Amino acid sequence: MRKVSIHYLVMSALVVAAMLLAACAQTTTPTTAPTTAPTTAPTEPPAAAATNTTAPEPTTAPTETTAPEPTAAEPEIGSQEHPIKVLFVPSVDAQVITSGGEIMAEALNAATGMFFEVSVPTSYAATIEEMCASPSDTMGFIPGLGYVLANQLCGVDVAFKAVRFGWDVYWTEFIIPADSEVDSLEDLAGLKWAYPDAGSTSGYLVPLVMFDEAGLQGLTRLDTGFVEHDQREEITRRRAGVGISPLQPGQVLEAVDLAVGR
Repeated sequence: MRKVSIHYLVMSALVVAAMLLAACAQTTTPTTAPTTAPTTAPTEPPAAAATNTTAPEPTTAPTETTAPEPTAAEPEIGSQEHPIKVLFVPSVDAQVITSGGEIMAEALNAATGMFFEVSVPTSYAATIEEMCASPSDTMGFIPGLGYVLANQLCGVDVAFKAVRFGWDVYWTEFIIPADSEVDSLEDLAGLKWAYPDAGSTSGYLVPLVMFDEAGLQGLTRLDTGFVEHDQREEITRRRAGVGISPLQPGQVLEAVDLAVGR
């Protein structure tokens, strides 16, 4: 009985060993599964970057402009609506100049068919200023110094000159009291001299040059305005030692206790 058991165990061991060997023989070498080459999905071209565009602001419609009203045409120079201004310096009383100037304006109208308006500004400077302010429609009767200044300021030119009683010149008049001891130009030194206007050729510029050339000292000045009798009044009232004014050809000198041209 015991031999049978051992024999049985040996057989069992052999069977188990055979089975193990069989199992090893049947083990297969693992095969690597075929790999498929990865296919890369086609890439789409990159989308253009979106730009943040702002819609343009609506432009304002142009405002409708109204055509300017047609302006009335300027009246022609020399017409009755736009007369030519004739300017005189206030060398004598303005009323005397105006009345004589109106006679001249009527004569010019008859000769040319144009219209003229006479005016006497308050001074030489005002006369020149008005001519320069309106050069296209003014004409003036001004002395030599006034012409020089007007020519320098705005190009005023000479067209003709005045002739009085056959004379185309005038003079400087020195007025002194009848009882004055003045007997020569040199005797005027130290006196006050009354003159009509600093723009006057004969009433200011000429005597000023004469005083300078004679070397007179101490003369004081008194501006009386351009009316001639103002200089005479200053002499009569003893407010000036000598009065100076233009002397026109044919001018009648009044005797007011004065000796003229000594």
